[in-house]
Amino acid sequence: QKSYESYRIENCLLRYLKGNIELIINIGGLCMYNKLLVPTDGSDYSKRAFEESKKIAQLTGAEVIVLHVVHNPSDYWAYNFSYGLGLNEETIEKLGQLAIEVTIGGSNNSVSISTKIRSGNPAAIILDEIKKENIDLVVIGSHGKGFVKDVLLGSISNRIVQLAPCPVLVTK
Repeated sequence: QKSYESYRIENCLLRYLKGNIELIINIGGLCMYNKLLVPTDGSDYSKRAFEESKKIAQLTGAEVIVLHVVHNPSDYWAYNFSYGLGLNEETIEKLGQLAIEVTIGGSNNSVSISTKIRSGNPAAIILDEIKKENIDLVVIGSHGKGFVKDVLLGSISNRIVQLAPCPVLVTK
């Protein structure tokens, strides 16, 4: 693995690797990506999306936000129709932490990483976070651990690609 020393000079990023200098000029004089969102369910696809986001963050200096959305039946239906299958806050937190730990693993902190855990409809929550956090790029796995993981593109990934107001990078 290459180890870079990076320096910011005005609107450029200067990378130094063992005597080689690479100058990266950001389009329009602005940093292309400041915030990256990586939705995760703990799958191998999510892990690969996270690794790709780290590479992009190292080049741009962007912050990586790792988001896990816990499916909670009571968030989809009225309480009477969920038959009391709702999850309490402690369970939601534990499930989210587990998925995030599996995704991030023993990641070195060469980039800024923050984590979030929410519950509800994953596609709706992800789209909400994109707007709320002013995300510049979503890096998402092509499939997850959902019910339709065997289709060409996962249902959540597909929904994000269609509705996100920012670019979406789908990894496989």
